Amino acid sequence: MKTFKNYFKIIFANKWSLILYIVLFTILLSINNASNVETLDTNYHITVIDKANNNKSKNLIEFLETKYRVRKENISDENAKDKLFGNITSYVLFIDKENNLSYFAKEDSVAPVAINLSIDEYLNTNATLEKYNIENSNKESINILSENADFKILDNTSRNNTEFYYTYLAYIIILFSLSIIYLGYNSFLRDGVENRVRVSKTKFNKFIISIYASSLILMLIICLGFSLLELFKNKTSLEKYPLYLINLIAFTIPMVALAYLVSSKSKDSSSNGALNNIISLSLCFITGIFVPQELLPQYLLKLSSIFPPYWYLEGIKASNKMDFSLLIKVILVQGVMTIVLVLINAILNRQKKGDFSYSR
Repeated sequence: MKTFKNYFKIIFANKWSLILYIVLFTILLSINNASNVETLDTNYHITVIDKANNNKSKNLIEFLETKYRVRKENISDENAKDKLFGNITSYVLFIDKENNLSYFAKEDSVAPVAINLSIDEYLNTNATLEKYNIENSNKESINILSENADFKILDNTSRNNTEFYYTYLAYIIILFSLSIIYLGYNSFLRDGVENRVRVSKTKFNKFIISIYASSLILMLIICLGFSLLELFKNKTSLEKYPLYLINLIAFTIPMVALAYLVSSKSKDSSSNGALNNIISLSLCFITGIFVPQELLPQYLLKLSSIFPPYWYLEGIKASNKMDFSLLIKVILVQGVMTIVLVLINAILNRQKKGDFSYSR
């Protein structure tokens, strides 16, 4: 209990640094979340594969060019998908020789809804004008549709924002865990707690567990704060909110254990800061937080599956789809990872125990 109280005294003594970090990361989350909002404007990039190459297909492309950024290319389906997953294009339209239309787009994206609606409007308007033998039906269709009022699509925006928010939040939790645990751990040793433990009745293992539990409680409070911020800002579905929160908690528990392992091996504050950045950025890149998993090689994804962030992303997918069986699997895997990391910490600390002549 004394360790617990002293830990929070140390955190309180460094409260302004902690508050500054929280404010900074909150601003970053808001900026990134705002930049992720998809709007119905000319920012959509469309790749068109036109196999028909006749007046009908050319007229459709001409219409799309008035609303979006269109690029005609003669590429294979695989290359088109690569462009899509690489965020080079938002939508791939395929026109076959019979003028049949098909498309590729990212799952859960607003882009295909907006673009398909525009295409349907054009085709229906053009068909109506042709039915009544209106001259220059293509140009007339473009003129008519260009005068239409703006419209909004509400279906998937909040879900996309929520998924993006929680995905980016993983980086913040990783960095926070590494920084906060090192702060508490290093402050105890630096302030002579190590010497007091040597002659106290507090066993070293109990001391370590107290540090871990204190750090975990603090991190869970921070997680709850960021989660509530997203709930009130983006109005996450109340039905899905508990799933996102449970997944976030399940991710934080093993991350705190991993952070303690790193902190116990850090030599000094300067090297720890560099190490924290390397670990957090590396985990985010190899697990798919910063880079879409579709672009990562399979061997790298298999490697990343031994780290908590990979399963955190799986939990986000499960929360989106309300796939309870997958979410339970994620929680179990995170639990196993926590046990493994705690055991590794215990083994390494047993080697340190020779430095502590505590009384039994």
